[in-house]
Amino acid sequence: MIWSSHDGQRQFLRRCIGLCCKEFHIGHLSTVEEIEKLADNGPEAKLIASLVVLSAPGSAAPFTCRNWDPKTTLCKDYANRPKVMCGEHPYNSVCTRCGYTRVPKISPKDNYYQC
Repeated sequence: MIWSSHDGQRQFLRRCIGLCCKEFHIGHLSTVEEIEKLADNGPEAKLIASLVVLSAPGSAAPFTCRNWDPKTTLCKDYANRPKVMCGEHPYNSVCTRCGYTRVPKISPKDNYYQC
């Protein structure tokens, strides 16, 4: 089972709930212009730079992902998301924001991880 303890409430998660897509940091960078400069570091960096936009004023982090859908909390282009930043998250196998745990997929058709 995958559980989330976000906001102190434990809930069963069959997929990531997208909190890290909604608001995130990229190192010490704080502007889209700084992110765009990273695009010269290869195709993965260029893809990431194309997806990063500024978060709404008052957000906990400076950036949000252009493909994050606030209504569903899903990625609008899951099959083409950046591998390093998105596909391998959470990096330590447990997300520090929501408690989501990444484990092997049940089948290639699944767009979520489950144990």
